[in-house]
Amino acid sequence: FDRIMFCSTDLEKKECFLQAHHQFPHQKVYVIGDRIDSEIRWGKELGFSTIHLRQGKYKDLLPRDQWEIPDYEITSFKELATILKLP
Repeated sequence: FDRIMFCSTDLEKKECFLQAHHQFPHQKVYVIGDRIDSEIRWGKELGFSTIHLRQGKYKDLLPRDQWEIPDYEITSFKELATILKLP
């Protein structure tokens, strides 16, 4: 990884995603989040690969449109190694 960014509020998340979009315009960027209605949506709108972490309060949210359908779904961070093709 070149950078891992953590953002807590919706306003911070949008800013973080836009910052990543400008800093890494030609690199693979993954957005990992439990909110398909914000994190996944914003990530897809910016052209990032998205990973829905199905944990917690929002794990059962259903997509309202194609922008809320993640590229991948996981239930544990342990599953990231397979998606990211890590040893």
